[in-house]
Amino acid sequence: MSLNYSLTNQPEYQSFFKSALALKGSVTPKVMKRVCLIVLYTSLVFYLCYFFPSAILPIGPFEYGGLVLGLVLVFRVNAGYDRWWEARKLWGNVVNQSRNLAIILVNCTSKESQDWIVKVTNMISALPYLMKDSLREHTNIQYLLHLIDMDSIQQLNKVKNRPLMLATMISRELQVARASHGLDSFAFHHAQTQIQHIIDAQGACERILKTPMPFVMAIKSRRFILFFLLMLPFALANVALFFSPLLIAGIVSYALFSLDQIGFELQNPFSENNLSHLPLDSICQTIGSNIKEIRDNRLFLDPLPKLSEFNEIYPIQRTLEPLFYKAGLD
Repeated sequence: MSLNYSLTNQPEYQSFFKSALALKGSVTPKVMKRVCLIVLYTSLVFYLCYFFPSAILPIGPFEYGGLVLGLVLVFRVNAGYDRWWEARKLWGNVVNQSRNLAIILVNCTSKESQDWIVKVTNMISALPYLMKDSLREHTNIQYLLHLIDMDSIQQLNKVKNRPLMLATMISRELQVARASHGLDSFAFHHAQTQIQHIIDAQGACERILKTPMPFVMAIKSRRFILFFLLMLPFALANVALFFSPLLIAGIVSYALFSLDQIGFELQNPFSENNLSHLPLDSICQTIGSNIKEIRDNRLFLDPLPKLSEFNEIYPIQRTLEPLFYKAGLD
């Protein structure tokens, strides 16, 4: 599966000029056609106003209009960033809860359940991949055969919500562990809670994916941009030098189109076609490698005692009773 990693969110360059002039990860290639059209339109308006000076407009109203338009676009960008950051926090929760679930199952089951541990930790590692594929509308999951068997793959292919189905299968495995692999009730309920939190994160991501920004906001903001850029050249025609209106129109249109495009790109943080989308593949790989380390280190650790056996191994000493007697609190 080939991915265009130049579109994923990348760390900022330390060099100011390298960041300022970077094209990869920038909206510049996507807006340059529109900027060129505005510059061409400005040159035609400038030529028209040369023969019809009465068409020239005062620059004052555009100064106030530009301020209002900037506020509208900043609101659009902030709304998109809120969605992007919420999605990143949700996937951070998926990372933590997957690790917690693996730690519980690895350390709270018997030594003889090593084969079962390998099976269920592989299923936990596969769950984020299925969440990613669901958010990106990918249907081929054969690449997960190294984590889950073919029977499970076929069972997952029969349902629409594959992450939910795999979470259900993991929950069933917890019942098996409780009955046959020494998983006590406290660890069982805690593990079920981790699965519940992962499913909650999936539902929240689906809410972001399936609830786009209100269409009326995009219509109004883009209509305002278009009207502003179509009328601005008539106010720039008073500039003496021919290239000055073209330069000003190019800079203004580039700024407005860029802010609008950034707001659009941030609306869906999961799409591989959008700039600065979340590196979900890298996050899934991190979860898988962390779970493998947790599982491999189990060979060097003894399982924790059951809750019912804890008091027998570590009896509680009533060290405070003599103090109560001395204080006359008996």
